Amino acid sequence: MSTAISYSETGAKQDAGVKLDQAIFGVEANHELVAQAYRTYLANGRVAGATTLRRGEVRGGGKKPWRQKGTGRARVGSIRVPNWRGGGVVFGPTGNENHTLALPTKMKRQAIRQALAQDVEADDRVFICNEDSNTMSVIDPRTNTVESTINFTSFDEDPRPPFRYVTAGVAPSHAAMIHKPLYHGCIDAHGAVPSPDGRLLATSGRGSSNIYLIDAAQKRVIGNTPNPAAAATTNAERISTGILVGREPHEPTFSRNGKELWVTVRGEDRIAILDVEAALKSLRGDASAQAIRMYVGTLPGPAQVHRPGRAVRRRRPDRCVPHRPVRPARCGPRSAGAPDRLHRCPSVRPGGHRLTA
Repeated sequence: MSTAISYSETGAKQDAGVKLDQAIFGVEANHELVAQAYRTYLANGRVAGATTLRRGEVRGGGKKPWRQKGTGRARVGSIRVPNWRGGGVVFGPTGNENHTLALPTKMKRQAIRQALAQDVEADDRVFICNEDSNTMSVIDPRTNTVESTINFTSFDEDPRPPFRYVTAGVAPSHAAMIHKPLYHGCIDAHGAVPSPDGRLLATSGRGSSNIYLIDAAQKRVIGNTPNPAAAATTNAERISTGILVGREPHEPTFSRNGKELWVTVRGEDRIAILDVEAALKSLRGDASAQAIRMYVGTLPGPAQVHRPGRAVRRRRPDRCVPHRPVRPARCGPRSAGAPDRLHRCPSVRPGGHRLTA
């Protein structure tokens, strides 16, 4: 049975701790339940204070502005119509909205136990990615202070003045310095996605077309090499170039088992599927490791993959077939009496079909 620190009425710390009941403070963590209870709590405390006036509630507008015909203007019956300035609002809030959510009593009690049982561990950290400075801030939730900064830029790697834009461990002050000519590394870092086991973090360089993997325990970019120009005032490591995936990669997503990393490549309208183990070997210097397993074509401008394990089923490396049957694609007009067939359109690159209505 675990114990907690206790204090007397005068505020003095007592030597003997208070024993905690394991039935309340020893339950297994269920973050989804706590999040649901928190959303319910916020929704039930919400006040529907926003109100708007509809057409019939706005003062004035009882007289027709001009006669129906003969003026050359569009017909109108009131100056308070919604498409006029000062008119009523269509489908606006009225103050009668009900935002309350219900949560079963057993779930509510279990969520309270979850909240009481959760404690901040000594190695728990919060990672926040800064797209302007290409850095990742590491925050200690126990003290709510910035513990360190993970740098994705080449600044502070060379003691010469052109490279001296940042003091090690401190984020840059403005975004203009991240696109300087004397530069290598990540540009426009986007997203800080943890792996299911919490060992790795993935972030994408939207401007440099690459993916970086970060060791969450050591708080360092995987693949960094010793800095040959290291000195007392420079970084000891040289930033890795990451894994090149394609033009403008967006926020990555780990699979449920953590073995794959799905990255939407917005500039090329496809999804890059990375083998995490092979990617780690590639970053650590294994030239034979193939990090990218395959590409999947998508609609223009993909943003992020959500639960890739259930979205699609892979059959061939160059094709991705949805679970749900779709209407057959046709590249041209179908002749009378000919059955619908799936045609390979020569104008589309391998890996995708053009669906027509």
